[in-house]
Amino acid sequence: MTALSALCHPQVLWAAWLRVDGWYRSGNVAPQPELARWRLHPERELRRLRDKLSKAEWKPTQWPQVPYPKKGARLRHYVMPSVQDQVAFMAYMVLLAPLLDHRFETFSFGNRWYRPMFWNRRLSRHCWSHLPYPLLTSRTYRPYAQSFGLFRRVAHWTVARMTHAPISTSDHNTNVRQPEDYSNSMLPPWTRSDWWRTSTARQACWVALDLQMAYPSVCHRHLCKSILTLLKRDASVDTLISFFGGYPRSVLNSLAAKRERIILGQHLMSALSQVTVGSCIHRDAWKPFHGLQKLPPDKDIGIPTGLAISGMLLNVILDSTDKSLRKFWKCSANERGAAVRFADDVYLLSSTYDGLFTLTEEFWRSLSGNTAASLAMPSS
Repeated sequence: MTALSALCHPQVLWAAWLRVDGWYRSGNVAPQPELARWRLHPERELRRLRDKLSKAEWKPTQWPQVPYPKKGARLRHYVMPSVQDQVAFMAYMVLLAPLLDHRFETFSFGNRWYRPMFWNRRLSRHCWSHLPYPLLTSRTYRPYAQSFGLFRRVAHWTVARMTHAPISTSDHNTNVRQPEDYSNSMLPPWTRSDWWRTSTARQACWVALDLQMAYPSVCHRHLCKSILTLLKRDASVDTLISFFGGYPRSVLNSLAAKRERIILGQHLMSALSQVTVGSCIHRDAWKPFHGLQKLPPDKDIGIPTGLAISGMLLNVILDSTDKSLRKFWKCSANERGAAVRFADDVYLLSSTYDGLFTLTEEFWRSLSGNTAASLAMPSS
């Protein structure tokens, strides 16, 4: 089975529709009456989409802009794709997202691909562990309460470990009290004591970074490079079976071939580059009042907010920055620090001010691609 045949597999398309329907039911803006037509006869609509995909005739339609308010009396960059386009893009992610998400850093939270958790009693010390990524589910991403809750716990545990303070285990009504209640593969190393073994500091310095206009500023060329870099890593069928739940064996055989994964990634980016937006809102309405940068051009720039897989695509392009931070800390000459990221909100931590400035500079260098970038440090 080729990659494009896997994309047209009936179970893959049905799984894509289940996720899109669940995404609409969570309160996102939906095009009517097209959605009603899909819910009335999903099999008929999926057959139509399958015919277009198999004949390479599918192309995204023009997406209208939707006035979507956000804080600061501004508008969010929001569009309303057709249901068929949502399902087609989701089908690509049904195949590729587990491969991508599985390789993200453990300090990345928010818009992570849905993967169930369970309280693992088989280990000598009971802890939370992950189940495989399921094929058939109505969830696209992990629940917000779960993701944000773990994001806050990791931030709290990181500060406690950095300052050598005890972790409070009282007033908890769940199985989570300390980092050891999660398997090591689910938490970043700075939630463990040995990450800070060389530090005796009792203070924590931190900075909160918000990436302005993160989605509309994404460069398609860099996004394509990030996707292909993650997909080029070797993945045998046995490895895929261990974290793909319920996928047909023929689909996994296709995904095990690096060439087929690359073809899928290239087709996904080609489809994204063909998206056109029916502009009906003045461009200045998008710009936040505190934004200093120019608005990005329209062509080959931007991930459309309103596309169900946009959150996953943003994580893909920011993963290279996350990995640059991990590489930065591997150098023994650099002071140990920590990072936690929830989508486009980033928190950097260090035990000294100098270490925090250096870490922030490293984050900006990796994000901007400019190895000579530096912060302007005030004297006070």
